[in-house]
Amino acid sequence: MTLAELRQEVAARGFDFVSSTRLDRWINQAYTEICNYAPWPFLETSTTKTNAQAITDLGSVLSVYDAATKSELHAADRDWIKQNISNDLTITGTACYWYLTSSNTFNVYPVDTATFTIYYLEVPNELDSDTDEPLIPDRFQDLIVDRAAIKAYKDNDQYEAVSALRAEYNTDLEQMGWAFFGRNLQEPEQVNRIASHEWA
Repeated sequence: MTLAELRQEVAARGFDFVSSTRLDRWINQAYTEICNYAPWPFLETSTTKTNAQAITDLGSVLSVYDAATKSELHAADRDWIKQNISNDLTITGTACYWYLTSSNTFNVYPVDTATFTIYYLEVPNELDSDTDEPLIPDRFQDLIVDRAAIKAYKDNDQYEAVSALRAEYNTDLEQMGWAFFGRNLQEPEQVNRIASHEWA
């Protein structure tokens, strides 16, 4: 669904009197909360960077490799490197570690002129235009509508409706979790954190 279609769906829950600006805010809050809830595969992406370059849409790093040699770099904290290896982060050589600094700036140690492939979970852009579509697959986009409607019900002090819809929402979120994280039936992965979590 596009933002315009999501807005129409939320409005159809009895909130057609609410401004588009307010509906869009609830929709984007719902979208962000769902995306932040788990390391969803639909957020996986990659980029190639050299040392000291920013990754503007970085959420969480999954892995880092030297683009040429395919050697994996290890995650490290800048302070850990300074305390345990060297206080001089400008030492050059073959990179063994990667770390992040302010503004999601990607760095390697030792400093290396090579190019690196970073696999990560992106932070999606907000839905601004009527034609914008969320990264969440179509079959699960009703979760955005439900979560936004919960916010709308709370805003209007309709707490019985909040409670009823929250229960349905949590069940559907659990199903979404199993759809993405329960695909390994040879050695099943655990999704208990999704099944047991309840949204406020």
